[in-house]
Amino acid sequence: MPRPYGSGRTYNYNDVYDFIVRYKRSHDRSSPSVREIMVNCNVSSTSAVRHILEGLQFEGLVKLSSRARSIEVVGAQWTPPAV
Repeated sequence: MPRPYGSGRTYNYNDVYDFIVRYKRSHDRSSPSVREIMVNCNVSSTSAVRHILEGLQFEGLVKLSSRARSIEVVGAQWTPPAV
């Protein structure tokens, strides 16, 4: 099945995915904002970040919601911190 965004990627989707996973691990499962992804992954605009997130969702790596900071990593399990 062809990708909806073409095969030529300007940004490294793996960098964005890895950043999301690292962020969620270090911030007690909260998701980064679109702007935080933009800054930390050197993406030129928030719309480019949204485009990348939609591509990751199409590939089944994340699930997006209409709420802010609500990126779910597919298959991830959260373990509460030890008290």
